[in-house]
Amino acid sequence: MMETERLVLPTPDPLDLPLRALELGCTGRWELLNVPGAPESTLPHGLPPCAPDLQQEAEQLFLSSPAWLPLHGVEHSARKWQRKMDPWSLLAALGAPVPSDLQAQRHPTTGQILGYKEVLLENTNLSATTSLSLRRPPGPASQSLWGNPTQYPFWPGGMDEPSITDLSTREEAEEEIDFEKDLLTVPPGFKKGVDFAPKVLPWLEQAAWRT
Repeated sequence: MMETERLVLPTPDPLDLPLRALELGCTGRWELLNVPGAPESTLPHGLPPCAPDLQQEAEQLFLSSPAWLPLHGVEHSARKWQRKMDPWSLLAALGAPVPSDLQAQRHPTTGQILGYKEVLLENTNLSATTSLSLRRPPGPASQSLWGNPTQYPFWPGGMDEPSITDLSTREEAEEEIDFEKDLLTVPPGFKKGVDFAPKVLPWLEQAAWRT
């Protein structure tokens, strides 16, 4: 007697059934069709556009036709603040630099303070915009780090800035140099140097002779 084996078949897949789900619009209604296949929708590409795209509208307004932009209409962007009247600010004056200072007088041997003497200060009106000296007072706190492009640098070597009188006086060892006639053209150790005299080109000389 032959023994028969029972075959265990897998459960059918929903896609293998002779049915197809169809979505009607976007209301959530479904229908079953007697045709096998994957689910479908009556709106495969979504809802039809009922309003223009924001990106296309912006490109059309700003890039395609910029003539509608109000170039001089600043009534919505300009702002102003009413100034408060302060007549007393016209009478305010900056403080002048101190013209003198107190200097202590000490004993030359013991260093004991014997008294104080008022000493007049020189160049009290120095500032970073008027002097090159290291003795000028520092600028405002707002310019302590960055400074200002209009400020003067310090005099080289940390020395005091010479006055106009010092610059105008000439000592005996100094001589007045004529930068057109007294300049040397032959360096030490050379037989000849550079001739800086103006030269006339040959073709210019021939043109002048023909004319």
